[in-house]
Amino acid sequence: MDNYNQLFLQLLQPFIRVHISHELANTPITTTLIKYFDQHNVNGKVWDNCIIRNRLSSNKYIIDYDNNNNNNNNNNQDDNNDSISIPTKEYTPKQHSILSPFNKDSDIFPNGILTHEWFNKYIKIFPFSLIYVCKLTDPLINHQLIAKITKLKQDLLAVDCKLTVIFVANFENSGSIDYDEQLINLRRETGLSKLTGLLLLLHNNNSTKSIDKDCEMIVNSILNTHFKQSSHEYYSQIEYKLKQRNKKYYSLTSSDINHIDTSIELTPKFLETRNLIKQGIIQQFLNPHNLEQSNKLLEIAYQSLITILNSIYIGNDNNNNNNNNHFLSSHDKKIIKQFRNLLDIMAFHIVRGYLSIEEPLKALKKHQTHILNVKSVINEDSSHSSNWESIQYEWLAQLMSLVPYSLITSLNSTSLINQKKLLLLLVLLPLLRLSLSLSLSLVSYFGGLRLPEFDVITNPGLIYLKAYELNQIKDKRIQLLIEAISELEMNQNNDMNKYLISGTNSLNSIILYINWLLAEEFYSDNKLSKAIDYYEMAYSSSSYNTTSPSSPSSQHGWNNISYLILEKLLNCYCLVGNKKLQLTTILKLSTIPMIPQTYQTHLTLSYPTDDDIFNYEDSLLDNIDIIDGDSYELFKVDTLIVNNDLTKRETNVHDDITVQIGLKSNLNHQKMYQYFLKDTTTTTTKIVININQIDIHFSRIDEKKKSKENSHPGIKNISITNDTNKDPNPSNGLIKLAGQELGLTFVDSANLSFPREDKDRSHILLQHVQSVTNSGHFQIDLIKLQITIQLQRKEKCINLNKIELHQDFSNITNIGCYQISSTKQCKIRLDYPNNEIKIYPVKPDINIKPKLPIHCFIPGEKLSIPLEINYKNPHHHVNKQIYLMAKIKSPSTATTATNDVVAINWDGFKDDEPLNLINLQKNDNIHTLYIFTRNWNQEYLNIELQTYTENENENGNENEEENDKDEDEDEDEVVVYDIATFTIPVLSKPFSCQYVITPDFRDKATDIPSPFILPNKTDHNMPIAVRLWEGKLKIIDEYKEFMEESLRNKEQQQQQQQLEIVDIEFNIVSKNPELIIDLINNDTNNTIENQQFITRSKSGFSHRNVTVVSSAIIKWKRRNHNDNDNDDDEIINEFETPEWEITLPLSEPRVLFRIIEQEQEQEQDAKHNNGYKLQYILENPTPRVFTFTTQLTDYEDQWIFNNSKNIVPLIQPPFPVLPFSRHYMDFIGEYLPALEGMSDSNSNLGCGSESGCGSRSRCGLGLKLPKFKVFDVQYKVTLPIVSVLKDITSIPKNTGNLYYKPK
Repeated sequence: MDNYNQLFLQLLQPFIRVHISHELANTPITTTLIKYFDQHNVNGKVWDNCIIRNRLSSNKYIIDYDNNNNNNNNNNQDDNNDSISIPTKEYTPKQHSILSPFNKDSDIFPNGILTHEWFNKYIKIFPFSLIYVCKLTDPLINHQLIAKITKLKQDLLAVDCKLTVIFVANFENSGSIDYDEQLINLRRETGLSKLTGLLLLLHNNNSTKSIDKDCEMIVNSILNTHFKQSSHEYYSQIEYKLKQRNKKYYSLTSSDINHIDTSIELTPKFLETRNLIKQGIIQQFLNPHNLEQSNKLLEIAYQSLITILNSIYIGNDNNNNNNNNHFLSSHDKKIIKQFRNLLDIMAFHIVRGYLSIEEPLKALKKHQTHILNVKSVINEDSSHSSNWESIQYEWLAQLMSLVPYSLITSLNSTSLINQKKLLLLLVLLPLLRLSLSLSLSLVSYFGGLRLPEFDVITNPGLIYLKAYELNQIKDKRIQLLIEAISELEMNQNNDMNKYLISGTNSLNSIILYINWLLAEEFYSDNKLSKAIDYYEMAYSSSSYNTTSPSSPSSQHGWNNISYLILEKLLNCYCLVGNKKLQLTTILKLSTIPMIPQTYQTHLTLSYPTDDDIFNYEDSLLDNIDIIDGDSYELFKVDTLIVNNDLTKRETNVHDDITVQIGLKSNLNHQKMYQYFLKDTTTTTTKIVININQIDIHFSRIDEKKKSKENSHPGIKNISITNDTNKDPNPSNGLIKLAGQELGLTFVDSANLSFPREDKDRSHILLQHVQSVTNSGHFQIDLIKLQITIQLQRKEKCINLNKIELHQDFSNITNIGCYQISSTKQCKIRLDYPNNEIKIYPVKPDINIKPKLPIHCFIPGEKLSIPLEINYKNPHHHVNKQIYLMAKIKSPSTATTATNDVVAINWDGFKDDEPLNLINLQKNDNIHTLYIFTRNWNQEYLNIELQTYTENENENGNENEEENDKDEDEDEDEVVVYDIATFTIPVLSKPFSCQYVITPDFRDKATDIPSPFILPNKTDHNMPIAVRLWEGKLKIIDEYKEFMEESLRNKEQQQQQQQLEIVDIEFNIVSKNPELIIDLINNDTNNTIENQQFITRSKSGFSHRNVTVVSSAIIKWKRRNHNDNDNDDDEIINEFETPEWEITLPLSEPRVLFRIIEQEQEQEQDAKHNNGYKLQYILENPTPRVFTFTTQLTDYEDQWIFNNSKNIVPLIQPPFPVLPFSRHYMDFIGEYLPALEGMSDSNSNLGCGSESGCGSRSRCGLGLKLPKFKVFDVQYKVTLPIVSVLKDITSIPKNTGNLYYKPK
């Protein structure tokens, strides 16, 4: 940005001047004040993140320090003569400002628009506020201080500048001075306010921390809080004046400009453009955190200036036959240069404005449009235009390099396309086809975006590169390249660089290109040293891409680039006479694969053919150690580790493994010979490659540490030395190594030379077999090659020594190539990369089978599974503990219930405690596995049985020979083996239940006490009625149905386990806390499925209805069909039923019914023993009197009620039932048995069977009872008849008859 006056580019924020009195100069307090002022200072900056819209930021200002201690002329002045720079407004009546185009002394007279001097006016001269920092001392001289401040305030008021005074005082020297009172007096006399006018900074010189805190507080208070309003008022007033001035128009007479040689006419559009620029700039002072409005004004002004400039050139073309530049006067050229400069400045402000409102793509489009606009208007020679265009890209790159990365990430093509598609779908849905075609026109490429109208570059480093391509000045071109590479390297180190450059290519590629360009620039200037540096940096990048290409096609491309760079380097080394680097470069060139014929035409050898590499006198060149060999490899190394028994997928301790190493030379002898002169009289140069030594190193990668320093690894290292006396070509081409075991390494030798004459020996295959002694996960982590390349000609021999460390053996497939011979191989499927192998401990031989069949598992039960366990090879695990553990495996896609915790234990041990098989007795091979979980939502329960081993910590050494045998086994290795898996069907619940509550009755209890008998002590005015109920649980055996469906064989069904209900616990509670529920112990006549309970009010209040919640816990156990003796050993499980909510009527009358066989009363006159008493009990639990009628019907054919004891009429007229009472109605009758041979076609009407009973005899349902109708006279309802006996049943389809089964 050095091409423009910096005032034009200054980041515009409100302008403040800070004046520090002479006596406070260079004191700790003012130094600290300046430090915190500088945190808000943007003076000299072109960008600060504070201008980004909608981001929280502290207020920033242009702060200028008017410090007397920097002025040597004022060193002898006291505070009274303290020189304060106060601007003055130059005003001459009827005369324009010196900055106006109407002032004859102005640089832009008579047809200019604006220069940097106008910017200087608001950036350097006229602040909106002056902060005066001075010392507060003796109150006796306050009058002098007041006079000075008052004068200063008045002078500043003349230029609309506010005054803020910061008094500095040291409270250690204050003595009896009351600073608060002194401050109040000063404010009153000077008229300065408390918050923004006059402030006190009281400090302690001995406390740096206190000074720092006080200064930070007072600066933040002033700048962040109190100056915002005053700055807005100041610049609003300037904006108002500019808008008012826009309404005025001035003109010049011809006599005023006769002495000016100009063809440019001052028009109103000039003045309009001038005013728009001013308004746009003042808007930035006015709204520094939102530049949108400023951008709108500047864009209008920019377009207006383009129009003016275009009209100037068009007019000049018409007058001078298109030779405009040659006929322009010097004045017009100066004015046009100002206009072009203004265009660049406005473009800069517009681009910065769009970046500040977080629209970087629009900013780049405006920049590109600016270049196209100017080039279309101005017709100038290509070199000048190119340099100007380079300047535009340079300032854009400089600006974008200052912008935070979070802003630039939105230029990522993916996010842009997604945003545009979303906009299209929401706004332009009716034009979807057209819109999608528009979105597809946004194409990303490496470092930029292709838009419909033009391309834009999105990366600052690449923008520098664009500026370099356009620039014609040599030094500037180099400077731009250095800036480009610096920016790209910074992006490369930044975590967010992937967003800064679109596409898939690495930044490494473009950095290589720029290094190449720099090298070419220095090479053309004959600066070979610098050229070599940059060529080498370019090669280091190309070699990285060569070793890790993205595709085979790109491999050729990178090889070509490396080849070209090395050719350049070789030429430079030759020119500087560096033989050593010449040799190493030739070696690098010879390792590059052969270039396809299509590329060779583009590459020419630049190496001087008249240079003889063997023409040297320095003996140090006889042996050259290559130390920069990481960028290329002389050999390609392949590895493979497999079990020596190829049929085994798993390798265990004491197995033999095969290690195969393949070595293939990358050196192209033919290419290498091209760089050596041939001696036509004698033999040519001889090239021999010797691998002096190969070291193969193994390591563990399972993060297990050795407990002893002298512990042996599982796989021993291999070291092979070169022995040229051995056969280089064995029969099958495979060199099998045996060697000698020395400590932790196998040592052997082989012929490892590659003479050029031996064309059959292009590669070497090595094979080594060894027994593994330890378990673990191992890899070949390093293969070290010590290589010597001999270059022999006549009596001279050059040895190039190189050490290669091969560590990358990755294979992208799981297929390994096992070499049977040099020409024959077989494919092997691998579980790990080809340089890795997993060694497992010896697998325990264990057989497990259930003692009894396992039919199903029921969640909520503790399932016991007796297992027969046979351990067959304990002798293979000396000093080891073998553990058997069980776990439950869930399907990966299963949606199990939350918190399905499964408890597992062996033989009653702790949960998840494994079973130790070593400590078991020989005959004790039956062990029980217990499993319990409350919830399991899967169809099956999968039980996995696994073993693992641990070392036995023993101090004894009884079996020393066995200990020595297994001392190599790893102490920390824990390997788990799968032994058995059982899959058990899951029955979600053992029972299905239904539950009902029916009224019940008891004779002896006074459930309904008389209201006429008062108790001794009671809090109730009325009796408390008690009602008896019976809850009945109907249980359906789901297990039985499940087993009958699963086992088709009847014999299997007979031998199956059964579920036996041991007990049932009922839980019955009321939802109304005022109701008491008491459970009654079941008598001998009730089964465990039934539970009687009573309900009564706690407070005596009569409840009409109440809801009770009932549930039950069914205790059950499994029982084999023929097993009745082991009750104590069987596990009792619990099944909890769901809860049922049932509403009970507590205040309604009810009719209870029971039947009493008369023979139980030993009645002598009962005929045929068929006499029965039908008893109906009508209960009234309320304080009201009810009136009922009753009628006994439907009995004529089967019953006779003529007993003399019947006192209740069969049809009873209305009768009352008193409050809290029971009304008994007994009907003694005789049931008539059917006569033999007699039938009645209507006798089956009351039967519940589909075919009917066909007679008056007792059908399968029992005796058909008469119907009894009880009618409530007041409420006009019929009361249902509720039986209290289990032997009385009803039929839902029936019309109301009950049936009784005699005992």
